[in-house]
Amino acid sequence: VDMSQVASEVTKELLQAQARPMRKTAVFKDLPRLYRRTTIVKPDGATSTASSAADLVNAIHAAAAPAAAAATTDSTPDGLERFVCGDAGLGEQSATATVLRCFHQGIIMPVLKLIMMRTRLMVKDVRGDDGWRVVVDVRDAPRAVVVEHHRKEASVVAGAYAVAYTVRFTIVGGRVSGVDVRFTELDDGGGAD
Repeated sequence: VDMSQVASEVTKELLQAQARPMRKTAVFKDLPRLYRRTTIVKPDGATSTASSAADLVNAIHAAAAPAAAAATTDSTPDGLERFVCGDAGLGEQSATATVLRCFHQGIIMPVLKLIMMRTRLMVKDVRGDDGWRVVVDVRDAPRAVVVEHHRKEASVVAGAYAVAYTVRFTIVGGRVSGVDVRFTELDDGGGAD
């Protein structure tokens, strides 16, 4: 297997998933469940978590587009969609929308496809706090925002193995300038020597 070709294919698929119009993704459905698993790294390096999906969207918007004063209090999927994509919304091409397009289940599917198709490992989600975490680093905002998905998948056979990885999107000037996938752990369940 030519790993450079595999890496190129996965990168291309990740960029395509991120570039899809928000209304054709699960962004607005996934934000209300992902905000609890999201850490925001502020410009001073301190971290915080959002108290609602609207709070997360507002924090991202304040960092990605600090000159814009708009904010939302509606954490429902419909309310979030109106705030970003509505007639008076921020717009699909806004810096905020570029960051938010990184917040849906489909964004990590190319990596799951790689794991299952190229390695033949059969995996499922790890439930709980360490199964899926998102970090939004706004230390260099508005110039750059980094969104990282930290995922852990487990074998469909209990305790056989687990694999952890990070998908990192770097957004500069409101556009994705880089994507990186790193496998951070392969736990064989204690069976290998």
